[in-house]
Amino acid sequence: MLPVNHTQVMQVLEPLTLLSASELIPYAEVLTLNMSCLLNAGVPRRILQTITRLWMILNTVMPRRLWVMTVNALQPSLKLVRQHTYTQNDLMIDPLIVLRCDQRVYRCPPLMDITLHMLNGYLLASKAFLNSHLKETADQDIRSSQTNSMGTAGQTEVPEVTREELKNALLAAQDSAAIQILLEICLPTEKEKSQNVISEDSLKSFLSFAVPPSRGLEDGEESLLCDLREVQCLICCLLHQMFIADPNIAKLVHFQGYPCELLALTVAGIPSMHICLDFIPELLAQPELEKQKFAIQLLSYLCIQYALPKSLSVARLAINVMGTLLTVLTKAKRYTFFMPTLPCLVSFCQAFPPLYEDIMSLLIQIGQVCASDVATETRDIDPSITRLQQLKEKPVEWSGIHKDTSCKGGLKDLESTDPDVQLCQCIESTVVEIINMSVAGV
Repeated sequence: MLPVNHTQVMQVLEPLTLLSASELIPYAEVLTLNMSCLLNAGVPRRILQTITRLWMILNTVMPRRLWVMTVNALQPSLKLVRQHTYTQNDLMIDPLIVLRCDQRVYRCPPLMDITLHMLNGYLLASKAFLNSHLKETADQDIRSSQTNSMGTAGQTEVPEVTREELKNALLAAQDSAAIQILLEICLPTEKEKSQNVISEDSLKSFLSFAVPPSRGLEDGEESLLCDLREVQCLICCLLHQMFIADPNIAKLVHFQGYPCELLALTVAGIPSMHICLDFIPELLAQPELEKQKFAIQLLSYLCIQYALPKSLSVARLAINVMGTLLTVLTKAKRYTFFMPTLPCLVSFCQAFPPLYEDIMSLLIQIGQVCASDVATETRDIDPSITRLQQLKEKPVEWSGIHKDTSCKGGLKDLESTDPDVQLCQCIESTVVEIINMSVAGV
C-alpha cells in the first residue's frame, strides 16, 4: 500500500466542505469507495470527522443510493471470498446486513455513527416495506380466507395466526436481533480489558499530578479506550430511541437477557431504562432461574439510578422472591442463584435504607440454611460457619464481629470447594459491606 499524506488529503477535503449538497453528488461514489481506507491505523480524527460531515450532507439529497454504496464499501475485505454487492431491496428485507461490516468499524466512532444511522433507517424502511406489502396483498388474503372457510364448513374452527401477527413477530425479532448485536459490540475485547487496568492506574496518577493523559499512555491504548467509550455512547443513544418508539422491544430484549457486565452501561447510558420497572415483576415470576437472577441484577442498578417509590416496591418484591426461592432451591441451584444476587442487596440498602431490616433478616436466613447443610468437620475449621450458626442465638453480636476489618480480609484466605461454605463467606462479606456503607453514610 502506498503511503498516504494526511495533510494532502485534508487539503483535498476542505474545499468539498464548502460545496452545497447538490454540488457534492458527483463526489459521492469516490468518497464511499475509499471509506475502507479510513479503517487503517493512524488516520487522523479530523479526516474521519470531515468525511462524516460530507457523508451527512450527501445524505440529505441521495440517502438510498448513498446507503447502498456505503454498506458495500464497508464490507470485510476478505481476499479469499468474493464480496457480495447488495442492493436496496436486499437491505430492506434484511437490515442486519448493515452490521456485517468490517469489524474495525465497531471501534471507529465516526464510521460507527454512519453505520448506526443506516441501520436505524433500514429498520424503519423494512417496517414500511412489510406494511405496504401486506396492504397490497390484503385482497388475496381475504379471498384465501373465504375459500378456506367454505372448504371447512361444519368443522371446528382453529384460530389461525394472521399475517399481521406474523409481520409484527418478524419485526420484533429483527429489532431485538439488531439490539443484541449492538450490545455485544459494547463488550470490551480481552485486549481492551487488559488495557483498562493500566489506564485506571494511570488515570489516578494523572489526576493527582494534572498531567495530560496522552503523555502517560501509548497512542494505541488511549485511542482504543476512548473509541470504545464513544461507540458505547452512540449505541446507547440509538437504543434509547428504539425503546422510546416501542417499549415492547425493551421488554423483549430484557426477557431474552444479555451479559450482566453491560447492565451498568445500559442503565446509566440509556435514559429510557426506567421503563424496565414496569415488567421486572413479570420477569421475576418466570420459571427460569437465569431470568430471575438477571431481573434482580438489573433491578439493583435501576434502584441506584432511579430511587423512586416504584423502585422501592419492586425491590421489596425481589427480596420476597429471594426468600421464597431459598425454601425451594436445591443445594446446587441455591449456590448458582445467590452467589451473583447477594451483592445486589447492597445496592438495595444503598438506595433504600428502610430495607435494611428485611435484607439483614434474609441474609441471616440464608446463612442459617447454608450452615445447617455444612458438614460438622467443616464447621470446626471454618470460623465463618461458626459465626453464622450463632446468629439465631445472638444476632445482635453480628454487627460487632464485623467491625473488625481483619475478618473481611480473612475470608480471602479461606479456600473451600463446598458451595455452602463459599455462600456463607459471600453472605459475610455482603453484611460487612452493608454495615460499612451504613456507618459511612452516618
